[in-house]
Amino acid sequence: MSFLLKIYKPALTKALEFKKTVITISLALLIVAFFIFQNMGGEFIPQLDEGDYAVEVTMMPGTSLTQMVETGKAVMQKVLQEFPDEVATTTGKIGTSEIPTDPMSVEEMDMVLTMKPREKWKKCTDKEDFETQLDAVLQKIPGINTSIQQPIAMRFNELMTGAKTDVIVKVLGNDLDKLASIANTIEEKIKNKFQPQA
Repeated sequence: MSFLLKIYKPALTKALEFKKTVITISLALLIVAFFIFQNMGGEFIPQLDEGDYAVEVTMMPGTSLTQMVETGKAVMQKVLQEFPDEVATTTGKIGTSEIPTDPMSVEEMDMVLTMKPREKWKKCTDKEDFETQLDAVLQKIPGINTSIQQPIAMRFNELMTGAKTDVIVKVLGNDLDKLASIANTIEEKIKNKFQPQA
């Protein structure tokens, strides 16, 4: 602290001698910083390219563990079959382990896709193309809902918001019928707004 005070005291004394100059420079820097801030991107943490994928697969509440295991195996086999040059291995985790660090129900599965090097890809041209094609393949499997994420990003989202996806809509209330109706309305509006028109 003594060393810092030896630097700080003379600097403060000089600044007090030239009050108007210091204030003018400070205001100028503040205005410049404001304009730089206005032109910055909206994301302070850019989207990471982790290389691998984490796909959340969910089925209807009340689905048995046996059915979830069978469906999970079918989903993983389908992904390996459709993307032999892109996906190296698939691993699925259903439910909660004995140490409940990641509580999940038996109708939820986290499927991790370990990817092959990009230069070996044949069916997909890049990351975005793979995600689009993977989503199209998963949409054809009946009885499941999926969310395509990256492993670290998914865990980060879960810690921050309690949900594994980047964007969520929470509808709260006591009337289940009304909540279901509102959720269906929201789903239709989102589909109409963001799905490409044929």
